[in-house]
Amino acid sequence: MSESAALADVAARLQTLKEQARSVDVSSDAPVRTRFVVATDWSQAAAPFAVLKAYRAAFAPDDAVELCLATPHEPGAVDAECARSLLESVGGDAVCGPVTVESFDEVVTTAYDSAVVPTGDAGLLIMEVAGIVSRMFDVSRRAAAGEVRINGGNPGSRDALRERLQAFTA
Repeated sequence: MSESAALADVAARLQTLKEQARSVDVSSDAPVRTRFVVATDWSQAAAPFAVLKAYRAAFAPDDAVELCLATPHEPGAVDAECARSLLESVGGDAVCGPVTVESFDEVVTTAYDSAVVPTGDAGLLIMEVAGIVSRMFDVSRRAAAGEVRINGGNPGSRDALRERLQAFTA
């Protein structure tokens, strides 16, 4: 299989995952995915890698969660390859919940719980990564204890996320 065909397969897989995440029944009886967002342009992989490692450790593949890697442009084959490389570095996509790749424009159209948006401030980035990791384990612990539905809780402001994404700097 050629490299371009492999990249096309990965892009198709990511699109399928995105469609599956969007097709979740959101009626009051159905669980809604708790969605975590990490902005990236792939030039600095530390934040997405750290969050993905925590996501994998906190949640089982069938938990009602999603990790979205958001890019400043419409995702393409290169983005699919970068996401695949990250997933492989933590053991593959079979060992964690859904991971999607979306553009900044697209990611603000769907509810989310917590987000990491690098702005060039290393201290702030460390605090955001620590915050999202802490939130992941809190959601996981509370769901396992039956204290809250896994989607119960922390709806992030889409307008605030849009503003934060405008300040994105890798």
